[in-house]
Amino acid sequence: MGGRAEIASAIKGKKQSMMNSDLQRAARQRPLAVVLVTVYTAIGGVLSIVVSVVLMMAGSAASQWLPLLGALFLVTGTLSIAACYGLWMLLPWGHTLVTILYAISIPLALLLLAAGKPGVGDVVLQVVGIGIAIWILIWLHNPTTKGLYCKGLREAVGQKGTLEPPKPSPASAATKSAYCTECGAKLDVGVRFCASCGAKV
Repeated sequence: MGGRAEIASAIKGKKQSMMNSDLQRAARQRPLAVVLVTVYTAIGGVLSIVVSVVLMMAGSAASQWLPLLGALFLVTGTLSIAACYGLWMLLPWGHTLVTILYAISIPLALLLLAAGKPGVGDVVLQVVGIGIAIWILIWLHNPTTKGLYCKGLREAVGQKGTLEPPKPSPASAATKSAYCTECGAKLDVGVRFCASCGAKV
């Protein structure tokens, strides 16, 4: 019994090792946009936390809205860091959370501009940030991107070790052409030529 348990444990460990190897290969196959958005989101999360600290330190002496704005930046910054994991692992909740965060970031940036007296550089940075947020929202709701986030990375990889969808088998491809395109005769599954007219299927 002990020997069987050791063998089962060894097989399970081998399968887990193979799955981890597949996940690593799949991680290198992620679309470039996923990598860029994840990195940008992580940087934005760190900067949001830094901004929140600055706003909270300024206190209510400068403006009554600064502490509240600082708390909001702290929450969004923390959630952005957490969302990077879901975004990177192609998890559905990561897609949803990042969508919410970038939808919030647009009015938040406008509030930041209205709260103080920003210089020309600050205005340019905020406008560029809003533009990038809009682009990311459009990308997130692209049918291809939404399809990528329908399943987690483990489900997407499966037993193939790749993010690419499985290719149809020759048998399934043959069943699509049930009738000859030349003479209309019914074709048997797997044939390469029409038995009636000899045309190539």
